[in-house]
Amino acid sequence: MNPDLKLSTQEWYLEALQKPEGPLLTSSHVQHIISGERPWVITLSRGIRNFSNSGENEGVFFIDLNYSAISELCDQNTIGKKGYAFILDESGNIVYHPQQQQLYNELQTENIDLIVKSKEDTVRTEKGNRGKLYSISRSNKTGWTVVGCMSVGELLHKSNQAQSI
Repeated sequence: MNPDLKLSTQEWYLEALQKPEGPLLTSSHVQHIISGERPWVITLSRGIRNFSNSGENEGVFFIDLNYSAISELCDQNTIGKKGYAFILDESGNIVYHPQQQQLYNELQTENIDLIVKSKEDTVRTEKGNRGKLYSISRSNKTGWTVVGCMSVGELLHKSNQAQSI
Protein backbone atom coordinates (compact mmCIF):
# COMPACT_ATOMS: atom_id res chain seq x y z
CA MET A 1 0.00 0.00 0.00
CA ASN A 2 1.04 3.55 -0.65
CA PRO A 3 1.47 5.14 2.81
CA ASP A 4 1.06 8.66 1.38
CA LEU A 5 -2.38 7.98 -0.09
CA LYS A 6 -5.49 8.67 1.97
CA LEU A 7 -8.32 6.68 0.41
CA SER A 8 -10.89 8.71 2.32
CA THR A 9 -9.95 11.81 0.29
CA GLN A 10 -10.39 10.16 -3.12
CA GLU A 11 -13.38 11.46 -5.10
CA TRP A 12 -14.68 7.96 -5.90
CA TYR A 13 -14.47 7.02 -2.19
CA LEU A 14 -16.42 10.07 -1.04
CA GLU A 15 -19.05 9.58 -3.73
CA ALA A 16 -19.55 5.91 -2.75
CA LEU A 17 -20.13 6.97 0.87
CA GLN A 18 -22.72 9.53 -0.22
CA LYS A 19 -24.58 7.21 -2.63
CA PRO A 20 -25.05 3.85 -0.89
CA GLU A 21 -27.87 2.71 -3.18
CA GLY A 22 -25.67 1.11 -5.79
CA PRO A 23 -22.24 0.57 -7.27
CA LEU A 24 -20.50 3.52 -8.88
CA LEU A 25 -18.15 3.45 -11.86
CA THR A 26 -15.53 6.12 -12.40
CA SER A 27 -14.05 7.28 -15.65
CA SER A 28 -10.47 6.17 -16.28
CA HIS A 29 -7.85 7.53 -13.91
CA VAL A 30 -4.38 6.74 -12.60
CA GLN A 31 -4.54 4.79 -9.33
CA HIS A 32 -1.84 5.34 -6.68
CA ILE A 33 -2.86 2.72 -4.11
CA ILE A 34 0.10 0.36 -4.53
CA SER A 35 3.53 1.92 -3.97
CA GLY A 36 5.55 2.19 -7.16
CA GLU A 37 2.62 1.40 -9.45
CA ARG A 38 0.49 3.87 -11.34
CA PRO A 39 -1.87 1.88 -13.58
CA TRP A 40 -4.79 3.36 -15.51
CA VAL A 41 -7.95 1.89 -14.00
CA ILE A 42 -11.70 2.29 -13.76
CA THR A 43 -12.90 1.99 -10.17
CA LEU A 44 -16.10 0.16 -9.23
CA SER A 45 -17.05 1.15 -5.67
CA ARG A 46 -19.90 0.88 -3.18
CA GLY A 47 -20.43 2.19 0.33
CA ILE A 48 -20.48 -0.37 3.16
CA ARG A 49 -23.16 0.20 5.82
CA ASN A 50 -23.10 -0.77 9.47
CA PHE A 51 -26.56 -2.33 9.81
CA SER A 52 -26.03 -3.49 13.40
CA ASN A 53 -25.60 0.01 14.83
CA SER A 54 -26.22 3.26 13.01
CA GLY A 55 -26.98 2.00 9.51
CA GLU A 56 -24.63 4.64 8.14
CA ASN A 57 -21.86 4.02 5.66
CA GLU A 58 -18.62 3.25 7.41
CA GLY A 59 -16.37 2.30 4.55
CA VAL A 60 -16.11 1.57 0.86
CA PHE A 61 -15.64 -1.68 -1.04
CA PHE A 62 -13.89 -1.13 -4.37
CA ILE A 63 -12.42 -3.01 -7.29
CA ASP A 64 -10.09 -1.46 -9.82
CA LEU A 65 -10.75 -2.67 -13.35
CA ASN A 66 -7.56 -2.65 -15.37
CA TYR A 67 -7.86 -0.13 -18.19
CA SER A 68 -5.91 -2.37 -20.57
CA ALA A 69 -8.62 -5.07 -20.34
CA ILE A 70 -11.27 -2.60 -21.52
CA SER A 71 -8.88 -1.31 -24.17
CA GLU A 72 -8.32 -4.84 -25.52
CA LEU A 73 -12.08 -5.52 -25.68
CA CYS A 74 -12.76 -2.30 -27.58
CA ASP A 75 -9.76 -2.69 -29.89
CA GLN A 76 -10.95 -6.16 -30.97
CA ASN A 77 -13.93 -4.55 -32.70
CA THR A 78 -13.25 -2.78 -35.96
CA ILE A 79 -15.47 -0.25 -37.67
CA GLY A 80 -14.21 0.05 -41.22
CA LYS A 81 -10.58 1.10 -41.77
CA LYS A 82 -10.58 4.30 -39.73
CA GLY A 83 -13.49 3.74 -37.35
CA TYR A 84 -13.27 3.08 -33.63
CA ALA A 85 -15.35 2.74 -30.48
CA PHE A 86 -15.13 4.75 -27.27
CA ILE A 87 -16.96 4.82 -23.93
CA LEU A 88 -18.39 7.74 -21.95
CA ASP A 89 -19.59 7.71 -18.35
CA GLU A 90 -22.97 9.12 -17.32
CA SER A 91 -21.48 12.63 -16.99
CA GLY A 92 -19.97 12.56 -20.48
CA ASN A 93 -16.41 11.94 -19.27
CA ILE A 94 -14.31 9.62 -21.38
CA VAL A 95 -13.93 6.17 -19.83
CA TYR A 96 -12.05 4.73 -22.81
CA HIS A 97 -10.91 6.15 -26.12
CA PRO A 98 -8.28 4.61 -28.44
CA GLN A 99 -6.67 8.04 -28.88
CA GLN A 100 -7.08 9.14 -25.26
CA GLN A 101 -3.62 10.75 -25.05
CA GLN A 102 -4.30 12.87 -28.16
CA LEU A 103 -7.61 14.01 -26.65
CA TYR A 104 -5.98 14.98 -23.34
CA ASN A 105 -3.25 16.84 -25.24
CA GLU A 106 -5.93 18.51 -27.42
CA LEU A 107 -4.44 17.06 -30.62
CA GLN A 108 -7.80 15.47 -31.44
CA THR A 109 -11.40 16.29 -30.54
CA GLU A 110 -14.71 14.46 -30.31
CA ASN A 111 -18.19 15.97 -30.31
CA ILE A 112 -18.98 14.79 -26.78
CA ASP A 113 -21.66 17.45 -26.12
CA LEU A 114 -23.47 16.51 -29.32
CA ILE A 115 -23.38 12.81 -28.35
CA VAL A 116 -24.50 13.36 -24.74
CA LYS A 117 -27.39 15.66 -25.72
CA SER A 118 -28.59 13.50 -28.61
CA LYS A 119 -31.91 11.70 -28.22
CA GLU A 120 -31.16 9.67 -31.36
CA ASP A 121 -29.09 6.49 -31.77
CA THR A 122 -27.00 8.05 -34.55
CA VAL A 123 -25.51 11.50 -34.98
CA ARG A 124 -23.69 12.92 -37.98
CA THR A 125 -21.28 15.84 -37.87
CA GLU A 126 -20.62 18.17 -40.80
CA LYS A 127 -21.99 17.73 -44.29
CA GLY A 128 -20.10 15.89 -47.00
CA ASN A 129 -17.20 13.46 -46.74
CA ARG A 130 -15.33 15.14 -43.87
CA GLY A 131 -17.91 14.41 -41.18
CA LYS A 132 -18.18 11.61 -38.68
CA LEU A 133 -21.08 9.28 -38.04
CA TYR A 134 -21.56 8.35 -34.38
CA SER A 135 -23.60 5.30 -33.41
CA ILE A 136 -24.73 5.65 -29.78
CA SER A 137 -25.71 2.90 -27.33
CA ARG A 138 -26.56 3.76 -23.71
CA SER A 139 -26.55 1.30 -20.80
CA ASN A 140 -29.14 1.79 -18.06
CA LYS A 141 -27.18 -0.50 -15.72
CA THR A 142 -23.81 1.27 -15.85
CA GLY A 143 -24.81 4.71 -17.09
CA TRP A 144 -22.10 4.34 -19.71
CA THR A 145 -22.50 5.18 -23.38
CA VAL A 146 -20.67 3.14 -26.01
CA VAL A 147 -20.06 5.15 -29.16
CA GLY A 148 -19.01 3.79 -32.54
CA CYS A 149 -17.39 6.40 -34.77
CA MET A 150 -16.94 6.09 -38.53
CA SER A 151 -15.76 8.45 -41.23
CA VAL A 152 -18.67 9.53 -43.45
CA GLY A 153 -16.24 9.61 -46.38
CA GLU A 154 -15.35 5.95 -45.86
CA LEU A 155 -19.02 5.04 -45.50
CA LEU A 156 -19.95 6.88 -48.72
CA HIS A 157 -17.01 5.27 -50.53
CA LYS A 158 -18.25 1.80 -49.51
CA SER A 159 -21.77 2.77 -50.61
CA ASN A 160 -20.49 3.89 -54.03
CA GLN A 161 -18.55 0.62 -54.41
CA ALA A 162 -21.70 -1.39 -53.64
CA GLN A 163 -23.75 0.61 -56.16
CA SER A 164 -21.22 0.00 -58.95
CA ILE A 165 -21.58 -3.79 -58.67
